[in-house]
Amino acid sequence: MKLIIWNKANSCSPATYAQRRTIRVNRHGYIYLSGALTAEMELRDGCRLNLANDEQNPKDWYLCRTQHEEGFRLRGDRPGKNAATKRLTGGVEFSNVCLASKLLALAKAECFSVRYLVAKEPVVVDGVKYYKILTANPIPGMPRNAAKK
Repeated sequence: MKLIIWNKANSCSPATYAQRRTIRVNRHGYIYLSGALTAEMELRDGCRLNLANDEQNPKDWYLCRTQHEEGFRLRGDRPGKNAATKRLTGGVEFSNVCLASKLLALAKAECFSVRYLVAKEPVVVDGVKYYKILTANPIPGMPRNAAKK
């Protein structure tokens, strides 16, 4: 038997994840950026976002803000501030089943959703800031069957 012990040290509430730079992806195609990441990338409702994949390293994915119409249009979450941290709790989201499937496949987990941390320091390529999605350590969400109930 191989047990995983869950306690306060390794389990976080949704409010805690709002304070971290994360991207959450689910099987319905929704891709959600946390409030902390949204604030850091200066994103808001109506902004546009691209995802980039490194051809040489297929597991490396990046986020970047764009002005181009081809970018994914972001929808804003309920704005609010966490009184304890003074950080925004509302993030932004968009939908794309194809990209969500690719990001979920990286986790190799049979769950409804996966959350990834995002690097704090962007990589600058041709003057564009790309924030790396840390795909090596996915944080699985609820089991796939639990989401159907």
